Amino acid sequence: MEEPHDTLAWRLSEILRKLNNGETLTPEALSEEFKVSRRTVQRDLNDRFAYLPLERVDNGYRMDVAYLGQLKMRDLERFARLAGLKGLYPV
Repeated sequence: MEEPHDTLAWRLSEILRKLNNGETLTPEALSEEFKVSRRTVQRDLNDRFAYLPLERVDNGYRMDVAYLGQLKMRDLERFARLAGLKGLYPV
């Protein structure tokens, strides 16, 4: 069985990957995909990814097109630090 922090790290990294690839994400779809509550997904998008230039589109979220594909290692490190996950990612 996966540890809760492993599941959290996986979920957040997948959401970040999808956003960086230009996908529009809805809390409902993410909730179903990751088997978590809609509130959990909303907390991920609104709190844990607060530093990202996200746009609200209808019922979803997407990365501002000017930033697509622009995330670098320093951005991922900042995300890991802010999300309290820094020790979970390999050096």
